[in-house]
Amino acid sequence: MVWNLANIFIKLIQIQEDTKDVYINILDNAGGITQSVLPHIFEPYFSTKKEEEGTGIGLYMGKTIVNKHLHGSIEAKNIDNGVCFRIKIPK
Repeated sequence: MVWNLANIFIKLIQIQEDTKDVYINILDNAGGITQSVLPHIFEPYFSTKKEEEGTGIGLYMGKTIVNKHLHGSIEAKNIDNGVCFRIKIPK
């Protein structure tokens, strides 16, 4: 599945499972996230955008939902010319 969002593409959504967990990987080709920024992307109100362009609450809220309501985890890591968000949810 591929969406074009102003020349940024969600390249692939993978769903995998093992005996205990389900894994959802969302990969894009948007150039990745700066290494110094990556550890902070799930913090509330953290944003690299100008104040009028974003609040920095979206990834924090996503992480909160996955953690508190689904009892899972979410992480992000840079891959070839993009980033992979990995969500892990127990069965």
